[in-house]
Amino acid sequence: MLQIFNDKVLKINVKRCIHMAIKLRKKYFYKLKTKNPGAPHVD
Repeated sequence: MLQIFNDKVLKINVKRCIHMAIKLRKKYFYKLKTKNPGAPHVD
């Protein structure tokens, strides 16, 4: 029972981390783009 619960919590945490990472990455690339408009777009 505890193992299943831990797995669920872990999955939720991983999803949250990935979501935050994507958000941060978008913000970072947006900053990069605004700083140097001549730079190629990295996605």
